[in-house]
Amino acid sequence: VLAGKLTICQHHLHQLTAYSSFTPAGAFVPECRSEDGHFKSLQCDRFNSVCFCVEHYYGHTLAGSVGIRQQDCVKHGEKLLFLL
Repeated sequence: VLAGKLTICQHHLHQLTAYSSFTPAGAFVPECRSEDGHFKSLQCDRFNSVCFCVEHYYGHTLAGSVGIRQQDCVKHGEKLLFLL
């Protein structure tokens, strides 16, 4: 896959894993959707075991979603306010 054809999620994932099968300690590894390569709505940080909802295109964390369960991401899917 050419770098120009990657989604933002795929690009981030490629940067973390392109040169090694190991990711840098503490690095957040995003999960991309298989159907279009964009971010899955629920992301979980494997180092601190916290999950949160994200906007699918850019991967911005949706406000009020940190510590959420998967089924609750649907409720946050339309919010436009992001955590900084």
